[in-house]
Amino acid sequence: MQTKITFKNLEGSDGIKSIIEKKMKHLAKYDHNKNSHVNWVCSIDSKAHCVEADVHMENRSFYAKALSNDMYKSIDEVISKIETQLQKHNDKRATHLSNIKNML
Repeated sequence: MQTKITFKNLEGSDGIKSIIEKKMKHLAKYDHNKNSHVNWVCSIDSKAHCVEADVHMENRSFYAKALSNDMYKSIDEVISKIETQLQKHNDKRATHLSNIKNML
């Protein structure tokens, strides 16, 4: 997965980048074509830490956003939301493929 991390209203730190890259390994199992892009935006809005992730894979897009008082907590929430979306998509895809096989 190719990852792009953007920081708004705060300076980028290597700690945040390394945490994001480490957490992205959980999502790698859903990347079947190994050709996906993830755009991260980390910002601070009125005392809240905001993290957004936009995942583009297999002609599909998945988006998640989280606000909390801790940047690392926001990152964990976004990873959880994206993983849930990818898991649902994977399950639908598997069901569809099994239905096609049963029809043949």
